[in-house]
Amino acid sequence: MLRDLPPTLGVLRLSGRVVWTRLRSTEHTLAGDRRDHYESGIEFTSLTAAQQTALAAALATLQAAHTPPLDTSPRPA
Repeated sequence: MLRDLPPTLGVLRLSGRVVWTRLRSTEHTLAGDRRDHYESGIEFTSLTAAQQTALAAALATLQAAHTPPLDTSPRPA
């Protein structure tokens, strides 16, 4: 299976396989439809050193985007 990362993370084509998947949640829309949300684990295969570096950078970018900022407000005594 080949998948491309979003363009904002850079151009990178990776080869891999799905090693697990699970149903994360289900929601019902106002129209009465059901939407299932899945999570999957991917094992990347035959990555070059350049691909490994680019993947690590993309994952760091994604992690930073999803990590809440530290609360630096003063705490009451």
